[in-house]
Amino acid sequence: MRALGLHVDVPTQMRPVIRVVLLSDPFDAAQVPALGDVTVETEFDLTLPDDDWADLANGYFRAVSGRVSTLNPDIVIVRRADMPARPTNKDGPRLRLVVEGAVTAAAHEHVANTHLRTGVACAHAYHRSSKAALDADGAGLVERSNRGPAAAAALSGLVDKRV
Repeated sequence: MRALGLHVDVPTQMRPVIRVVLLSDPFDAAQVPALGDVTVETEFDLTLPDDDWADLANGYFRAVSGRVSTLNPDIVIVRRADMPARPTNKDGPRLRLVVEGAVTAAAHEHVANTHLRTGVACAHAYHRSSKAALDADGAGLVERSNRGPAAAAALSGLVDKRV
């Protein structure tokens, strides 16, 4: 089975980056893999230079749509923002939500088994583990630690909603 994890990160003000990790295991849908059975097929980042929100949403929709159709995963998990401790009216979190919506729509266009989950929901799907434990497992699989949340999302897809 192949699971694609997508995570929208905003490391620089108003410059979202999509972290992408494709994981696979050698089993069919009837068997759930252990962490040692999981292989990283590819990992990369998607960035766009646009400043306009509509252009960013459209650009990320097209970029993710093309990548999902090429990678052909069995499941896609988009890791969405967790609920903040203190609500904010700043544009950064709002832009992230806009891009997450575009990314989710693009993935769902190609893979019906697409899910939008918080980090806590990903952890719940992943053996009811803690979010910190899931994030540690994800970060241990990838070359760059900032792709850990995307890997964690993909891990949650490998153990939950197998088709």
